[in-house]
Amino acid sequence: MTDDELRLNIQSLHAACHGLFEASQRHDAQIAENGTYLRALAQTAEQTLGSIKRREQIADDTLDSIKRLERIAAAHQDHFEDHERRSEDVEG
Repeated sequence: MTDDELRLNIQSLHAACHGLFEASQRHDAQIAENGTYLRALAQTAEQTLGSIKRREQIADDTLDSIKRLERIAAAHQDHFEDHERRSEDVEG
Protein backbone atom coordinates (compact mmCIF):
# COMPACT_ATOMS: atom_id res chain seq x y z
CA MET A 1 0.00 0.00 0.00
CA THR A 2 1.38 3.38 -0.96
CA ASP A 3 1.67 6.34 1.38
CA ASP A 4 -1.16 8.10 -0.46
CA GLU A 5 -3.45 5.09 -0.13
CA LEU A 6 -2.58 4.77 3.54
CA ARG A 7 -3.21 8.49 4.09
CA LEU A 8 -6.55 8.22 2.25
CA ASN A 9 -7.57 5.20 4.36
CA ILE A 10 -6.61 7.01 7.58
CA GLN A 11 -8.57 10.09 6.53
CA SER A 12 -11.55 7.91 5.66
CA LEU A 13 -11.27 6.12 9.01
CA HIS A 14 -10.98 9.48 10.80
CA ALA A 15 -14.10 10.80 9.02
CA ALA A 16 -16.01 7.61 9.87
CA CYS A 17 -14.96 7.87 13.53
CA HIS A 18 -15.98 11.52 13.61
CA GLY A 19 -19.38 10.64 12.08
CA LEU A 20 -19.81 7.87 14.64
CA PHE A 21 -18.91 10.27 17.47
CA GLU A 22 -21.47 12.83 16.25
CA ALA A 23 -24.13 10.13 15.94
CA SER A 24 -23.29 8.98 19.46
CA GLN A 25 -23.65 12.57 20.74
CA ARG A 26 -27.06 12.90 19.06
CA HIS A 27 -28.11 9.56 20.50
CA ASP A 28 -27.03 10.59 24.02
CA ALA A 29 -28.96 13.86 23.67
CA GLN A 30 -32.05 11.94 22.56
CA ILE A 31 -31.73 9.57 25.52
CA ALA A 32 -31.49 12.55 27.89
CA GLU A 33 -34.52 14.17 26.26
CA ASN A 34 -36.47 10.92 26.52
CA GLY A 35 -35.52 10.64 30.21
CA THR A 36 -36.81 14.16 30.84
CA TYR A 37 -40.03 13.37 28.98
CA LEU A 38 -40.51 10.11 30.89
CA ARG A 39 -39.98 11.83 34.26
CA ALA A 40 -42.55 14.49 33.33
CA LEU A 41 -44.94 11.78 32.15
CA ALA A 42 -44.51 9.86 35.41
CA GLN A 43 -45.17 13.04 37.40
CA THR A 44 -48.32 13.72 35.37
CA ALA A 45 -49.48 10.13 35.88
CA GLU A 46 -48.91 10.46 39.63
CA GLN A 47 -50.88 13.72 39.75
CA THR A 48 -53.68 12.16 37.71
CA LEU A 49 -53.82 9.18 40.05
CA GLY A 50 -54.02 11.53 43.03
CA SER A 51 -56.86 13.42 41.36
CA ILE A 52 -58.69 10.17 40.61
CA LYS A 53 -58.34 9.07 44.24
CA ARG A 54 -59.67 12.42 45.49
CA ARG A 55 -62.64 12.19 43.10
CA GLU A 56 -63.27 8.62 44.20
CA GLN A 57 -63.38 9.80 47.82
CA ILE A 58 -65.78 12.61 46.88
CA ALA A 59 -68.00 10.08 45.07
CA ASP A 60 -67.96 7.76 48.11
CA ASP A 61 -68.82 10.67 50.44
CA THR A 62 -71.61 11.77 48.10
CA LEU A 63 -73.03 8.25 47.97
CA ASP A 64 -72.96 8.06 51.78
CA SER A 65 -74.78 11.40 51.96
CA ILE A 66 -77.41 10.22 49.48
CA LYS A 67 -77.97 7.05 51.49
CA ARG A 68 -78.38 9.09 54.69
CA LEU A 69 -80.87 11.37 52.92
CA GLU A 70 -82.80 8.33 51.66
CA ARG A 71 -83.00 6.98 55.21
CA ILE A 72 -84.14 10.37 56.51
CA ALA A 73 -86.73 10.68 53.72
CA ALA A 74 -88.02 7.15 54.43
CA ALA A 75 -88.30 7.94 58.15
CA HIS A 76 -90.15 11.17 57.38
CA GLN A 77 -92.45 9.33 55.00
CA ASP A 78 -93.19 6.73 57.66
CA HIS A 79 -93.78 9.48 60.22
CA PHE A 80 -96.07 11.32 57.79
CA GLU A 81 -98.03 8.14 57.04
CA ASP A 82 -98.44 7.53 60.79
CA HIS A 83 -99.79 11.05 61.25
CA GLU A 84 -102.09 10.57 58.28
CA ARG A 85 -103.47 7.31 59.75
CA ARG A 86 -103.99 8.91 63.16
CA SER A 87 -105.68 11.86 61.51
CA GLU A 88 -108.00 9.50 59.64
CA ASP A 89 -108.70 7.58 62.86
CA VAL A 90 -109.55 10.79 64.68
CA GLU A 91 -111.82 11.95 61.85
CA GLY A 92 -113.44 8.56 61.53
